[in-house]
Amino acid sequence: ATLRPGLDLPGEQDNPQLLHALGMVEVRAGNAHKARERFMAAIGANPSFTMAYLSLGRLEEKHGRYDAAARHYAAGGPAGR
Repeated sequence: ATLRPGLDLPGEQDNPQLLHALGMVEVRAGNAHKARERFMAAIGANPSFTMAYLSLGRLEEKHGRYDAAARHYAAGGPAGR
């Protein structure tokens, strides 16, 4: 992915915005597994980063995993954090 070198910059390995952006690049490239890993890493870096939960939920929904999507949507909402 084009943004991958950004993770090599000092202090950026746990940047949730960058990890999320990389996940979105992977979604557009059709790499669901890598996208899921990036979104989960963004959540791990910042558990209150709502956009990562929403993107993960959308990804799961797109692949027919509705229960997983619902869990991610719920986890990203105010009651889930």
